[in-house]
Amino acid sequence: MNKALNSTIKKICFDYEVTLNDIKSSRRNPRIIEPRWLCWELYKNHSYHSFPKIGLIFNRDHSTIIQGLKKIKTRYGDKIKEYEKFYHEQKEKYLDKD
Repeated sequence: MNKALNSTIKKICFDYEVTLNDIKSSRRNPRIIEPRWLCWELYKNHSYHSFPKIGLIFNRDHSTIIQGLKKIKTRYGDKIKEYEKFYHEQKEKYLDKD
């Protein structure tokens, strides 16, 4: 995982008061679903992983990933933009360090 993506995932976990283990768990608690979907969206946009690979990372079937991504765009568009902005800020920060 790239550093900017890792930092953004950590921020999502911090903001929602969940752990990465919570996000990867099989629990379907509403307080976990939104950050889980946000992480999936970031992986889709900023990694070279396929849906089946993202599914393996998050202990889900690839079809579950696809369904979650469809739902997040309609429900949490503003949150996606917020974390996309944070991701790009982190990416610039890490590029400046190199």
